[in-house]
Amino acid sequence: ETPKSGYIPENPLCLGLNIGYSTMPWYLDNFQPSSALPDYYNKLKTGIHINANAHYMVKGFLGLGVEYSFFRTSTSGSIPSVSYSSIFIVGSEKYHLYINYFGASVLFQQHLDAKRKFIISESLSAGVLFLRLEYQNTYPSVTQSGYSEISNNMLLTGNSFSGKLGLTAEYRLFRAVSV
Repeated sequence: ETPKSGYIPENPLCLGLNIGYSTMPWYLDNFQPSSALPDYYNKLKTGIHINANAHYMVKGFLGLGVEYSFFRTSTSGSIPSVSYSSIFIVGSEKYHLYINYFGASVLFQQHLDAKRKFIISESLSAGVLFLRLEYQNTYPSVTQSGYSEISNNMLLTGNSFSGKLGLTAEYRLFRAVSV
């Protein structure tokens, strides 16, 4: 017998954990990278992503809960340049970017078959985004009195209200486990 769409599920708690490699295609699109490093800033768009959520299913298709996401990326590179005395020198840059998100979430689920094995889930979340960008630039300084290395460090942090959309396709292996 196929359950009705508004039934209350046997297991009303729905937990999710996703780990993978993600990309932010819109990030740094307005930034003009140096011609010496064409892919340097494109590397900051991709990184490790972890998402965890917990929802209480108030109906068979509707759940209310919370969501947490973490995204980390980093890149480094060397930039050749010429000093005032026609000496070629190489500087280096390192970036580390961390993005954390926490918010309230609504989960919608559609079961695509009578056995309830195939599921499409959509989530809508509103919350707070926390950003941390670490930057280090090291370059040599060549003067008539000698050579030294100069390092500049920068830390940028910020918080913002944010929203998040999610779309997931699942196959239920067992009663409480799906991939």
